[in-house]
Amino acid sequence: MAKTNIIIRSDDWDFRFGIERYQLVHREFAKRNLVETANLQFCQHGTLTPFNETLVNYLLNTKGYDIQLHCWEHILYATMSEAVITRDLAAASYYFMKYFKRLPSVWYPPWNMVSQKMIEVADKFGMKVDNESYDIKRFIREAKEGSFSGHSFYFHGSMEPDLACLPEALDLVLALDKGVN
Repeated sequence: MAKTNIIIRSDDWDFRFGIERYQLVHREFAKRNLVETANLQFCQHGTLTPFNETLVNYLLNTKGYDIQLHCWEHILYATMSEAVITRDLAAASYYFMKYFKRLPSVWYPPWNMVSQKMIEVADKFGMKVDNESYDIKRFIREAKEGSFSGHSFYFHGSMEPDLACLPEALDLVLALDKGVN
């Protein structure tokens, strides 16, 4: 894999979509020898998403993925109690271990908002919280301007506008890493 200082997160990665969508997205990373952070979520609207064993195996056996946690459910954890945060991180950790035989090391929370409670609970689970909020379009704009000062950006594999921007964004990652603007 190419060494890059920029984390590229595929947010809202869940098991409702077919493998073809994920393969299409990941091919763009593979062409450039880049790592894709698959940022997993486990529930939709209070319901556990059925696990697609084909997708689990694909994630486990495909070069170029860093598998991390987005959320148990796509809710605003920054406003939640410590008990709710603990419950949801415990549930996500259980399924992470069950399917991926390891725990996540990073929690990229929904809505890119964080609270001190979230940081404290995540620490108890051995995770750091990273909530940098550069969406793919902002990343592209700032990378082209030479003003990008972050360490990551996110995109959604389920959103066509994000997918249309992905090749350009990945090329800019490589250019920034080479010091070219």
